[in-house]
Amino acid sequence: MIDFDDISNNEFLCVNQFKIEGINQNVIPDIVLFVNGLPLAVIEAKSPYIANPMESGIDQLRLYATSNTTTTTRTLEIS
Repeated sequence: MIDFDDISNNEFLCVNQFKIEGINQNVIPDIVLFVNGLPLAVIEAKSPYIANPMESGIDQLRLYATSNTTTTTRTLEIS
């Protein structure tokens, strides 16, 4: 799936506001990083001016991890 020997053989994509439909609510991470169409990282960007930006981001990622999601609402095509 990922060519670790020759990194140029891989396709990299960053998507902001990637919407995932949930059973009760949608999940919309700020940034999702894909390699060859596989989501490998989720990033929550927080303002440095809020009281606890790190705690807020971690709480939001935990919410994503425990929410029941079904399928993505976007189709990624990497050519």
